Amino acid sequence: GSSHWDTSNFLASNRVTDLEIMGNQLLISTENAGINRRDLATSTWLSRWSAANTLASNNIVGTSVSDGWLHVLSGNVLQSYEIAAGVFRAQESVDSLGLLDSAVSISSWPAGIGPRSPSVGVSVLIDSTGVSAMQHQDTAIGIEYLVSSPVTDPMRVAISIEDDESGQIWVAGDTIIDRFNNSGRRWMSPIDVTDFSGQQLQTITSIVQDSSGGVWVGTSNSGVLRFGNDNGAYIGSVGGLGSDSIVSMSYDEYTDLLVVGHPENGVSLINTTTISLVDTYDTSDGLDSDLIVDVVTRYGIAYLATPDSGLMRLDLNELQILGSWQSLGADNLEAAPIAVDGDILYLGLPEFGIMILDRINGDIIDLLTVGNSGLPDNDVLALYVYGGDLVVGSRVANTGAQANGGIAIWDGSSWDQLDTNIPGWNNDPWEFNDITSDGTDIFAATNRGACAWGPSGQGTIEFLECLDGGDMPSRQINSVELIGNDSQGYPILYAGTDGGAAVISTAGLGGVDGMEVLEVWTAGDDTERARTVKIGEILYLGFENTGIARYDLANEVWLTTWDGTQGYIDDDDVTTLIPGRQSGTLWAGGDFGLTLIDVVNDTVLINWGRGVNANGPSIPSRSPADMVIVGDVLHYSTQRSNQWWNSNDEIYRIALNNNTSLTTLDAGSRIGSNSRVYGMGVVGDELWIGVRPTQSWNDGEGTIVRWNTNNETWQDDLPTIGNVQRVNARLLGDCFPLNTTSCEMWVAYGDNIMRRFQYSSMTLLDEWDDFPGPVRGMEEFNGEYLFATMEGIYRWNPVNETFETEWTENDGLPSNTEDEFFSMEIVGDDLWVASHQQGSWNSNAQILTKNGTTGNWTVWDLGSGDIPGGYGADILVCDDIIHFAIGRLSWWGNQGGVARFDMADHDSDGVIGEWIDPLTEGGSNGLSDNDPRALACDEANKILYIGFDTDGVGLDRYNYNTGSFLSTLTSADGISEDRIFPGGMLHDGNVLLSAHQYEDTGGISRVITSGTSVTGGAILSPGMDGCSIVRVPANTPTYAIGRSGQTTGLNRVDRLDSSGLIASGFDELAGLSSGRVVEFASNSTHVWVASAFDSNSFYATSILQGTILQNGSVRWEYGYNLLDDDVINSMLLDGDTMWVTTAGRGLYSIDLNQRSYAPLPPALHGQMDG
Repeated sequence: GSSHWDTSNFLASNRVTDLEIMGNQLLISTENAGINRRDLATSTWLSRWSAANTLASNNIVGTSVSDGWLHVLSGNVLQSYEIAAGVFRAQESVDSLGLLDSAVSISSWPAGIGPRSPSVGVSVLIDSTGVSAMQHQDTAIGIEYLVSSPVTDPMRVAISIEDDESGQIWVAGDTIIDRFNNSGRRWMSPIDVTDFSGQQLQTITSIVQDSSGGVWVGTSNSGVLRFGNDNGAYIGSVGGLGSDSIVSMSYDEYTDLLVVGHPENGVSLINTTTISLVDTYDTSDGLDSDLIVDVVTRYGIAYLATPDSGLMRLDLNELQILGSWQSLGADNLEAAPIAVDGDILYLGLPEFGIMILDRINGDIIDLLTVGNSGLPDNDVLALYVYGGDLVVGSRVANTGAQANGGIAIWDGSSWDQLDTNIPGWNNDPWEFNDITSDGTDIFAATNRGACAWGPSGQGTIEFLECLDGGDMPSRQINSVELIGNDSQGYPILYAGTDGGAAVISTAGLGGVDGMEVLEVWTAGDDTERARTVKIGEILYLGFENTGIARYDLANEVWLTTWDGTQGYIDDDDVTTLIPGRQSGTLWAGGDFGLTLIDVVNDTVLINWGRGVNANGPSIPSRSPADMVIVGDVLHYSTQRSNQWWNSNDEIYRIALNNNTSLTTLDAGSRIGSNSRVYGMGVVGDELWIGVRPTQSWNDGEGTIVRWNTNNETWQDDLPTIGNVQRVNARLLGDCFPLNTTSCEMWVAYGDNIMRRFQYSSMTLLDEWDDFPGPVRGMEEFNGEYLFATMEGIYRWNPVNETFETEWTENDGLPSNTEDEFFSMEIVGDDLWVASHQQGSWNSNAQILTKNGTTGNWTVWDLGSGDIPGGYGADILVCDDIIHFAIGRLSWWGNQGGVARFDMADHDSDGVIGEWIDPLTEGGSNGLSDNDPRALACDEANKILYIGFDTDGVGLDRYNYNTGSFLSTLTSADGISEDRIFPGGMLHDGNVLLSAHQYEDTGGISRVITSGTSVTGGAILSPGMDGCSIVRVPANTPTYAIGRSGQTTGLNRVDRLDSSGLIASGFDELAGLSSGRVVEFASNSTHVWVASAFDSNSFYATSILQGTILQNGSVRWEYGYNLLDDDVINSMLLDGDTMWVTTAGRGLYSIDLNQRSYAPLPPALHGQMDG
């Protein structure tokens, strides 16, 4: 029969680790009670071996019998027992046997069994590194490397080390360096750096090898250590460094110098030959910053990366500081004029000044600004080299002075401001957009006409005249260009405006007659739109209020415009122009109806007026906006009304084979509403129509509806992601300091979409398109992931990877509470949330906390006691006070402020855990605004930062050391003036980041802080909302920043690190936001749609690219937000290039392979269409 042994009868422990037969004894090894022994011959229990009698430890890993000996692995000790004598003969530690780590197993390897068995029986021990040790009787007989592996975890630094053989690979964790021998293909004994640096060491930051073989190890707070490259022996360290905190190192073989970067103390230089300090450099020596994030050397130059001063440079041969390479934050500039003088290149940067570069090597020579050179104004718009001097045109204040500084000449050392005082009222130019010269006179495009200056004959340059009236299309001149001379040798000047180009004679310049307009080429009509068709060598352009203009491309002359008087069209309002089905024909649509013209034979083939036509179709009274021919059917939509309630959602159709009207397509019925059509296009055999409801508040509604022209049925409408106004990216799980494998990133997009990623690889684990957003908070609480949603608190179980039942009122949440949550934070072990009911006169706004130990809820109403009225937009702990940014819900009432829950008795009343006086607007020590929405804390300096839902207010700073407000951070400190995004602030180390909603600028403000002082303010990636900001695991400060694109359809999670801001560095969501699509382009595999940002715009801001799937649906891949404004007029697909015309911004090209775009060189004007 069978028997069961456990602690209830015979065993000392139920935790059995091994069984072994020794003679007639059964040995039962346990994890914590030694070895139980049973005599199998007599079926009796013998005395137990334990630490109290014979064993080195009660923790028995295992036992082994070989050649008459028993080997017991007790903890980290191997004991040898001679069975015949019945005594323990020896015991040895496992490291003395040659193991590198604790033994994890022991087993017997008997002799005489096969050709590979040992000559004598041995016991084999194996450790966690793959090293095996062998014991015969009471003698160790050697080790074998079965497999080797590093000890350290995590692995932070890896480097290939040259030695006298095949080299080594050194891998460092926090304090351990593992060494892999390439020749032996195994891991060698690791180096524990704390043996040489002391216990204050926190982590290894860098490893560098010099040319003599020495290996230098940089540490976070124990300086630099040097080791041998062969055996890893410690050689020594170097004292006197700028700091014992090392962030990066680089060895320069040309000077034998080791450059050591310190996070807050500049750099130190070490001579690797003498192993001695050469010098230290910081701001007191001329560096632009003490903050170093990385260093690298190349050809005797050290490059020092900083978070606030760009890339600093140090000449290691001369030990001389070179000029820093810095970003000026000059992004998306309206102009960047260039002038070249020999090997010198001048680059004008509006609002930043003039950068001077060496054209040969690209080095920055200097930056001319108002502050350092006397440049009249930093807002530089135009540059021109004139006789070796530099002529600079700028945008300046209209001061009325004799010389306002708008145009000035620099001779390399001083400035000469030219006269800008023009006789008459409001004639002084103060915007100088372009400059040219014939070598004698200087011509400038200004906001007060085409102006000229010339030599006075007395060594000065004098004002001659400004031409701004008469036949000039506009006094706002954008560009000037000399295009040759007239028959008398006088220069002819072109002046480009938004209304066309003026051809100007300069024959009378400076005289009584002055400059004269010879001809004007108009750019367009009142709507600034041109419809373009090319047939043969004639270009036809349709204009409202002008008719059809014609240009002979071969002879470069304008032909007579068809304006309604020549018999081709009955009116000069042309709203559409497209090629006809037959070669040499074109359709024109406008106030006159529809007309088909055979331009080759100079014949009008069809002329249908608005209304009923005999032997023809009925034409609606409203002029056409778009016309598309698919097969034998002409489709056209009518123009949109300026009144929001008027619909234009019917698509009219004409059968061209018999000239009859077909049934109209009601695009509005597809979305169940009276609607507005924005644009039409052909994709394959389908007619795609962008349509949205007429209500002006439906920013995120409507879609693209699709009509199949083959079977004449509606296809499924394209799904939309809506108006995404919030992107919230957060980390959940065990993420820090660098435990990325157990870390997840969750990203909530707008009102419906939630994505779950494995952080280290950004592998998408889950995605939901029906999540009840917007999600305004994500936290880990009591082993669950919690989400603050508009339908309660959702709960995710990370163990079984499923959602648990959400907390709602009376079901997880207290009674009389709301289910719409607006902020969430974990404080200690407790959960804090803020809720309120939207769209109600009684918001019932509350602050709730759930005790992490008892599970009990406590609830406070906003607008009671020391809690202001409003709603809780953000929660933050600073100086042991829980702060709540209480945003206003209405303009009336006493609302808004920062509520404060004191956890440390700041008011000295003996009570801990109470509400104290809030921070509110007004007075000499109050908030700058009563609508705070975001908070950040510099805990080291006890400074609270507060952002507001009001443009232009800035960021408040409250100093808890003094109990008073510091000066408010404003645009003068380099931050965006747009209002803060709720919860969109973070202070980390010495950096303050704030996210702004896009009104005029948006983007991310970044400010370097040092206690109460701030420097280096800059706006990162303007032109788009900034949303959530969270630090992510990395060796250097790195952040994930949510970016919402609103109705553009382009949303993303950016990465911000020492290299700068990387758009979509973590994730990107591209999707159709609504039906506000004005332009379409497609090929056999892809489709591109251009969407409007503003509901009343006829132009687009963004372009989406999607793959057409086999089932007819579209997978949107990515997109382009060209100019952060509704300016896109039309698109033309040309192979792998998309050409884009804009209203006022010229022509752009998109490289579809590289996903990049760029403007083309300026034309005479920027108004382009078709």
